[in-house]
Amino acid sequence: MPPDPPSTINVILFLAADPSDLARLRIGEESREIQEKLRLARLRDHFDVEVRLSVRPADVSQSLLDLAPRFVHFSGHGAQNGAICFETRTGEALPIAPAALSALFAQFAGAVECVVLNACFSAVQAEAIAAAIPYVIGMRSEVGDRAAIAFSVGFYQAIGAGRPVEDAFRLGVVQIQLEGLPEALTPVLVRKGERVPDIQPAPPVPDTPERPRSLPGRKQPAAAGRQPPAGAVRAPAGGNLEPVVSTLRRIMQEGGEGNFAVFQADPTRNCFIQVASGAGADSLYLEAVSDKYLQAGFRLSETGKQRLSQLGWALAEGQFGGNYTKIWNNVGDDAARRLVAMEILTILSEVYGCAADMVLDVRVVLE
Repeated sequence: MPPDPPSTINVILFLAADPSDLARLRIGEESREIQEKLRLARLRDHFDVEVRLSVRPADVSQSLLDLAPRFVHFSGHGAQNGAICFETRTGEALPIAPAALSALFAQFAGAVECVVLNACFSAVQAEAIAAAIPYVIGMRSEVGDRAAIAFSVGFYQAIGAGRPVEDAFRLGVVQIQLEGLPEALTPVLVRKGERVPDIQPAPPVPDTPERPRSLPGRKQPAAAGRQPPAGAVRAPAGGNLEPVVSTLRRIMQEGGEGNFAVFQADPTRNCFIQVASGAGADSLYLEAVSDKYLQAGFRLSETGKQRLSQLGWALAEGQFGGNYTKIWNNVGDDAARRLVAMEILTILSEVYGCAADMVLDVRVVLE
C-alpha cells in the first residue's frame, strides 16, 4: 500500500542561478517541469514550490528563514573544486565553497530533509552538507541540461507520490536512462556522509551531449550545427569500456602499492594512458603521453591540448615530468571507475584521434 499522505504542506524551495558570464542553462524548463509534475501528483495538495531566481548568498539564507522548506533544490553551475555558483549584484558568477554552504545548512538541520544540487561536480558539496542534512544529492562530474532536467522529473514525480527520498533518487536515475542519456551514473545520494550505491544503467543511446552545468562553460561564439560542449564525456561506442573498468578494479584491489596499467591504442605513435594505484587505495593517478614522448612526426593539436585542460589534466613539470597527469579521488566502486574509464577512452578518441572501436593493448603490473 502507498504511504499515508503527509498532514502538512511541504515546501520545496527551488533556487537557481544562471550568471551572465557563464553558458546559459535551461533553468526555466527545469522549474516548469518540477512544478508540473507536482501539480499532477497524487499528493499535489501537500506540496508548495517556491521559486527564487538569480539568487545571491543573502537570498538563500533569507528564503530558508522565511519558508522553512523540507526540500531545497539548486539549479545552476558547479566547478571541479566543488564550488557552486550564485550571482553577484551585477549578475556575474560568484562561486561558493563547500564549507560555506555546509555551515549555512547546519543552521537548518531540523527543518530541511533533502538538498538537491543539480550542478556539475556538486558531489563534493553534497558530502559537506550531509554532515547536517539527512539526504543530499549531488553530481559526480559534469551533467548536461537534458540529464539534469530528466533527473528532476523522475525525482519529483516520486516525491509527489509520497515515496521516500532514496526511492525518488533511484527513479530520477531511471528517468535519465529512459531518456537514453549517458549520465545515469552521475547523480550520487549522500546520507549522513554515506554514499548510496548507484543502480547500474542500461547501455546509453549515443547522442550529442548538451552543454554541461560546469563553471568552465564560459560563453563561446555560436557554432554551426550541434557541437559537443567543452568538458562533456560521451559513453564510448566500442567494447572497451568494461575491460578498462575491470583493469582499474584489478589494480585497485590486487597486488601492492606500486600497481599500474598501461592502455596503448596506437603503438605507431606511442599513444598511451597509464594509470597507477595502490591496492586498497581510493585514488587513481593517470598519465597521458605528451608531445615529448610521442613518436617523431606526431604532435597533439591545440584543440587536443585544450580538451585535456578542460577535463582537468595538466602538463607535469620537473625532472621526471613531461606528460599530462590527473588524479581521480573517491573511485572505490565500479560506478566511479566507469567514469574514469569513459574519460580514458574519450581522450584516446578525441585527443589522440584513435577510432571509437579501437583495439587496446593493456599491460598490467601488480607489485
